[in-house]
Amino acid sequence: MASILFANGTIIPASWLNDVNASTYISPKTNVFSATAGQTAFTLTNAPSTLMLTQVFINGLRLSPTTDYGVVGTTLTLTSGATLADELIVEYFA
Repeated sequence: MASILFANGTIIPASWLNDVNASTYISPKTNVFSATAGQTAFTLTNAPSTLMLTQVFINGLRLSPTTDYGVVGTTLTLTSGATLADELIVEYFA
């Protein structure tokens, strides 16, 4: 059974959606980037609902929120610059 994750952390069965204002639910998003040398800032297509529901991978290695990156609005910023052609995958809820 499919479920809906709300920005406040509440999870409900998708079948309940008819009883809920559809504008309040969030959905998973994925953005993929190929970095330039030293790049630290990346623009996401949507603003994540919370940093703790954001996962960032560089070349398959998972980074730690606040230690390795931060997000303000739609801008994800790495604490250290990426290497040329690093693949950055960002998974988040928005």
